[in-house]
Amino acid sequence: DAKRVEILRGPQGALYGSSSLGGAINYIPNSPRLDGAEFGVFGSGSLATNSTLGGTGKVMFNAPVVDGQLGLRGVGYYSRTPGYIDNVGTDTPRSNSSTTYGGRAILGWKPSDRSTLRLTALHQQSQLDDSGYVDEQLGDLKKSTIQPEPNDNKFSLAGLRYEFETGHGILALIGGGQRKASALSFDGATALGVQDAGQRIPLSQNGELEGYST
Repeated sequence: DAKRVEILRGPQGALYGSSSLGGAINYIPNSPRLDGAEFGVFGSGSLATNSTLGGTGKVMFNAPVVDGQLGLRGVGYYSRTPGYIDNVGTDTPRSNSSTTYGGRAILGWKPSDRSTLRLTALHQQSQLDDSGYVDEQLGDLKKSTIQPEPNDNKFSLAGLRYEFETGHGILALIGGGQRKASALSFDGATALGVQDAGQRIPLSQNGELEGYST
């Protein structure tokens, strides 16, 4: 549900964050329509070597709340990718299955002919059942750990954009905030090469990051 995608050469300013020194890819979603309803559905399937059938589903809707003044547009999606790596240590075929799901909602308000306000909220979560590396000594598409190595990533974003036509141009006020969280798990016994002892050494790395800009 994209209006356009902008590829911006670097260096870019602080508007796109500290990591945009080399450039930025700016994804512009469609704004809510204030004068009509829309609905769309998309689905696809995939099949990889040593795997089973996976798929992706997406749904989009647009609904005017107050005709000509207030509208809501939303997108939701779910994707399941079956694994293709067999973990012989845990006796789990296709152990690295992954799931990604999330959604985005935009509330658009036009209080006057010269001004617009957009509020955006986005959330995405991805889950991997087991890390996707292989051990070539075990054969094709195989690994061996004595415990799974899952990871979980979450991303949330909220934004505000107000535009006012001054007669000499457009005055834009932009603000937003984001939050990222990740939880990674590792098999320490395999990493240290002592998995033959049968002793589990679970390791984990968790982190959260928050940021705001105006």
